[in-house]
Amino acid sequence: MKSVFYFLSILLIGAGGFFAYQNKINLIDKEDQTVATIEIKEQLKSNIRDEEAARDGLYAEIKATKESIAETEANIESFIGKEARSNKQLVALESEVQEVETELAKFEELLLRIEDALRGQNINSIQEVPDKISELRTESEEKTDALKSIEIINENLTAKVNNETGERNTARDRLTTIRGHVYDNAMNATITSVNPEWGFVIVNAGSDNSNIVSNAELVVRRGGRYLGKLKAAAVSPTQTICDIEGEGVSATFRAGDEVILKEAVVK
Repeated sequence: MKSVFYFLSILLIGAGGFFAYQNKINLIDKEDQTVATIEIKEQLKSNIRDEEAARDGLYAEIKATKESIAETEANIESFIGKEARSNKQLVALESEVQEVETELAKFEELLLRIEDALRGQNINSIQEVPDKISELRTESEEKTDALKSIEIINENLTAKVNNETGERNTARDRLTTIRGHVYDNAMNATITSVNPEWGFVIVNAGSDNSNIVSNAELVVRRGGRYLGKLKAAAVSPTQTICDIEGEGVSATFRAGDEVILKEAVVK
């Protein structure tokens, strides 16, 4: 009887040692998993910071583009105003040139009639007529030169207006492209329901209102704090069913938690 008791005691001691050794191995495995989880969290935090920095850069580029558009539009308005004033001066000078040429033609015609009437007679007062004609011719040449200068200025202003308009349109197209990129990178959705038993959540973003695609990796945050990650399993137009990545973390998720893409996507 005593021998049986000793034998049972030895068995119990051996079993206790085995289970203690097994528990030690399990604790080491859990410790390794914890270290790996911390490293993954740090990497995800770094990815989130990079994404936020890229987004801030895009916002800064939008601001600079808006300022460039405003400056370009101001230049266009200035050139348009100058062009309008130049056109007015051009019309006025054309009218003055026409008046001078009309008056010049009248004096030339008068001179011819006087010369015909006084041909062969010694009349000194006729010298005033050529002097007047010379004066009018000089004035006509000056007005014509001024008219040509205004035309050149007007052509330059028109070219500048066209150039500034092209730059404005290019800037607007760039702004539209940047806004589209920011929209793609700034996808922000929330969890609407959590199923911890089956390890999935439902997110209120899909193919119609975000750039989530099947198997896309997502990050869950609450108040800016990292909670875990998801993988898109089934994408519908307005919502997505996501598998919870990792074990034992589904209990930390709840409706209303923020969901963003792990990596930015630019179309």
